[in-house]
Amino acid sequence: MAPASAETLAALATRFHQVLAQQVTDPSKRSWIKLFKHMDENGTGTITFTELASMIRDELHLSPQELGEKALQEVWAALDDKKNGFITAGIFGQFMRRGEPEAESVSKEQQITGIRWRPDQLREEAEELPRGAVEEADAPYETHFTVEVA
Repeated sequence: MAPASAETLAALATRFHQVLAQQVTDPSKRSWIKLFKHMDENGTGTITFTELASMIRDELHLSPQELGEKALQEVWAALDDKKNGFITAGIFGQFMRRGEPEAESVSKEQQITGIRWRPDQLREEAEELPRGAVEEADAPYETHFTVEVA
């Protein structure tokens, strides 16, 4: 099975962010780690294809007509590129960064630093995951900075 395109992954990540924004109205309390833990039904610190598919079908309400089974499997193939049968929080976080909304309601400090979630907030939430669930993704992370000159 060929992996999904970068455009398909970005569109799905954007949809995840939209649903997260609907469910958690306070931007300071939104976190992809919370979404990851919500999908991790069995508490292993990893997400399986079944858990991801359940989120996509049952909570994002993407029907098979909107995202066919083949396309869903292609998304999974792109995320689980090592063919482990699961993805970790690190891989899911990299996926979620593809669909991050532009900084509309982000504070000046967050615009200057490029940080959307407080590092201590992510660290606290990541510490609640089972050991080994958080790994670094193979691809380098991108950091975006916005600097305003007065």
